[in-house]
Amino acid sequence: MIIELAADILGKFPLPFDVEAVSERYPVMYTNSMNTVLRQSESPSFTTIQNNL
Repeated sequence: MIIELAADILGKFPLPFDVEAVSERYPVMYTNSMNTVLRQSESPSFTTIQNNL
């Protein structure tokens, strides 16, 4: 039962971020600090966490 529940939860996870695509779509800009946070912090962190599951 636990294995099936874990498989169900993992099956609902989105695919890891394509960090290169995020970098192209949201370039680092002085006028938009959220692009920097998304590109340099959040996307790689989320992908690392997903890869470790």
